Amino acid sequence: MESLPEMIKVEQIFDNSHIADIERHTLNECEKYKSLFKPGEKIAVATGSRGITNLPLILKTIISFLKKNGNDVIIIPAMGSHGGATAEGQIEILESYGISESAMGAPV
Repeated sequence: MESLPEMIKVEQIFDNSHIADIERHTLNECEKYKSLFKPGEKIAVATGSRGITNLPLILKTIISFLKKNGNDVIIIPAMGSHGGATAEGQIEILESYGISESAMGAPV
């Protein structure tokens, strides 16, 4: 009979901290990088389908921040093969998450 390899007990502890005010936290993070974006520049904000909690709020906050900075903002779907790996399919997935031009204030 073949012997089993040596086994080691492993315990994984997940971080259960959370951000109480997502919008304020996102704005604070945006402020750190404000100097990288010059007024008048066109900025593409990429988003995917990785199940990020509060994704629509985070995106809308980033887009609003950039627009107040004088940037022209567009949303780019970035999902690989999701949505059949087509622009139309990925736009449909984003819409199912509440991410659309009308909701975000920027074209997808």
